[in-house]
Amino acid sequence: MNYIGSKYSLLGHIESILDDYGVPSKGIALDLFAGTATVAQFLKLRGHITYANDWQRYSYVTSVAFIELNDFPQFSALLSDPVWRDRIHAAAESNPTLSQPLPTYSIFSRDPLESDHPAARVLWYLNQLRGSPGPFFETYCDAGEADRKYFSRDNGLRIQAIRDIIHVWSAASLLSQQELSWLIACLIEAADKVANTASVYGAYLKHVKKSAQKRLQLTALRPVPSTHP
Repeated sequence: MNYIGSKYSLLGHIESILDDYGVPSKGIALDLFAGTATVAQFLKLRGHITYANDWQRYSYVTSVAFIELNDFPQFSALLSDPVWRDRIHAAAESNPTLSQPLPTYSIFSRDPLESDHPAARVLWYLNQLRGSPGPFFETYCDAGEADRKYFSRDNGLRIQAIRDIIHVWSAASLLSQQELSWLIACLIEAADKVANTASVYGAYLKHVKKSAQKRLQLTALRPVPSTHP
């Protein structure tokens, strides 16, 4: 995620300092200003029981996706619902591209997620949704009522449609809080890849740049595995 202040490039230095001072790779670690959870991921991967804190909502859902979860969610309730189970499976059967492994992201691995994993099936279903108008689109997207260009028209419509379906699932009690946070975090990460900004969201560009015209595709955020029971 584009983020001024990200400490990704500093992880090697942080590791060296911890090693130089003999900080054990066990015990509790606290990332007080988690942001994109990069340092929290590193601390959990190092072996610590890790807590992440930040006042921004995007940081909370990102931290749940990487830190609170230890593996990809299974979406048991959603995929047990007969209506949504059939819709999700039908979407995969009707589109051969959905049989491909799904890209993943974390600081430690980008190995693809096999298409038959429940989390991959859910993301592939969301990836194939057609766009729809709504408050997000009208407020932030090209051709919306506010005439802002943070996102292209097509990507804005798809972001709106994906977020609306996630809300429908949550309102129907088909998602756990962890699953809800993970899906929203995956959407935020994907939206950031096609944002029509110069890194931060203080302003949008006057014209939709080439990278912002690419089709939004959800990537599975890979939770950091825990070494603790």
